[in-house]
Amino acid sequence: MPDDVTFNFQQVSTISAFQRLWTELAMFMRAYINTAIEESPRAEINAQRLSNDFRNAFFVFYGPEFADHFNNLLTNFIAKSTNVIQGFLANDQELVNASVRSWYYDAEALASFLASINTGWDQFQWRSLLTQYIQLKIQMITSMVAGEYRREMQIYDRVIDLMSTIGSYMASGLIGQEWPAQQGINM
Repeated sequence: MPDDVTFNFQQVSTISAFQRLWTELAMFMRAYINTAIEESPRAEINAQRLSNDFRNAFFVFYGPEFADHFNNLLTNFIAKSTNVIQGFLANDQELVNASVRSWYYDAEALASFLASINTGWDQFQWRSLLTQYIQLKIQMITSMVAGEYRREMQIYDRVIDLMSTIGSYMASGLIGQEWPAQQGINM
């Protein structure tokens, strides 16, 4: 990056907002995984909280149709961890394998959609980021199920770092687009 690059307040706010959204996703997913493993009634509440904020942020930039489509793709992507957890808890490797394959399929659909709506986003880069996320989440789930809480915390630290990278990448694509001056993210 050149030394003379500067960002205006709106651009910095966009970066901050999307880093926060992705970091919150990591936090809520961790809470969701914990409650799902414990079979807590809070699991459903945690699951519902995860994607609505993204929809609202996308609405600002892309309007309702794209925001709703993104929300559906992200919700499906997030929900795949449920089946993976169920497979691990039931010791059903077939369910785990099918769920993981489906999770990667949803990552591909999400990557493809994002690349199709913004020239600043590369499908292969999105696929790589989402694949890393899935791999770390699977490691987290297996650590939690096995009661390896120290290992789970180390993995969670890596997830947080990845989420900051994903948020920055998402924001960079948004900042790189030509937007009417009155638009921005207000969260």
